[in-house]
Amino acid sequence: RIAAKGYVDIVDKTMDITFAVLNKEGGIKISQTVTGSFEQPQMGEIKVLESLLSPVTNLFNTVFQVPSEVFYDGSVAHPDD
Repeated sequence: RIAAKGYVDIVDKTMDITFAVLNKEGGIKISQTVTGSFEQPQMGEIKVLESLLSPVTNLFNTVFQVPSEVFYDGSVAHPDD
């Protein structure tokens, strides 16, 4: 699934939106932020943290029972594999 969060200001012609590719739990696998004006949007770096840190993060979260941050928890279900 792909989700987006942020705002678009049509009057000022500005935006601040984060687009994310989600895992089954609604957490972020890959994300990128787009900010600035409609005429000159600024593309943020593509973040791939979950993929790189997954083994360490999963161990830490399991041991310390830390809930993962959910980016999207809406009604659209994750597709079946």
